[in-house]
Amino acid sequence: MADTPVRLQQPNALKLARIDERLTFLYLDRCAVRQDDNGTVAAVETENGLREVYLPTATLTALMLGPGTSLTQQAAAALARSGCAVVFTGAGLVRSYGAFLSPYAPTRLLERQAAIVSDPGLRAEAARVMYLKRFPGVPSSTFADATIEQMRGLEGVRMKATYQRCSAKVRLGRWRRNSGTDPGMGPPDSVNRALNSANSALYGVVNSVVLALGLSPGLGVIHTGNRQSFTLDIADLYKADLTIPLAFALNGHEDPENAALRKLREGMRLARFLPRVVEDIHDVLGEQSVDPRQWSVDELRLWGSFGEVPANRSQSGFLS
Repeated sequence: MADTPVRLQQPNALKLARIDERLTFLYLDRCAVRQDDNGTVAAVETENGLREVYLPTATLTALMLGPGTSLTQQAAAALARSGCAVVFTGAGLVRSYGAFLSPYAPTRLLERQAAIVSDPGLRAEAARVMYLKRFPGVPSSTFADATIEQMRGLEGVRMKATYQRCSAKVRLGRWRRNSGTDPGMGPPDSVNRALNSANSALYGVVNSVVLALGLSPGLGVIHTGNRQSFTLDIADLYKADLTIPLAFALNGHEDPENAALRKLREGMRLARFLPRVVEDIHDVLGEQSVDPRQWSVDELRLWGSFGEVPANRSQSGFLS
């Protein structure tokens, strides 16, 4: 522990998301996670001394560790054995710095993701699912025969209309998107600064979920050529409803970046937002939400000339 104890009334533990009693995420900050004879424990110094909370590792899909946390090797090993992913994040998940996944976690979603990005037909279908989520109320026939390029064009029109609507609402007048990367556009205004900050935070939250589910952030459906392509795909589902209106509401704010982060944390209500992200990812991949802990060692499979077979069975007299 540090020389100066962290002044907390109790360990800051927030159960973020439970999907049909199967997928559970837990966020912790300002505590030490270690292992003792009874299990994995989160400990924190308070005004009343050391407080400890045992973690339900057997039922956790992912443990999200925020600022001020530490993790011992013994605790990490125990989490890995239980199939729990560990994701290192910023405060309230608004940044994602990395993760380690249990070697015992299933790969079904990852295999499905790889199959989709490798097959043009499956990829186009996944893109249609994404765009239908972005266009609520639009008939599915709108995208029935559209190419990914045509869908991108429709999305561009929609985003332009969203910007115009939000700009008119705050009486901003003519407004241009400025990410701050083009020197020729000059410094971004308060709305752009807030939007840049909010989008960056959104990417962090979504990336944490992508990593926790054992998926590859780089295998995108619509975005390509970026190590965060799939994260960008999923994050784009929420910008029109979440980050864009929030940013325009901060027009003229003296500190739009930090204000955007605070409002985003409040607006997300992580316990509600994370289940939405998990379900949307499963929808895009065409998979039902499945509890990783319902997968046993018996689900380990081998690939050979006979096709895919369980690893503990034999084929034609030979052990597979």
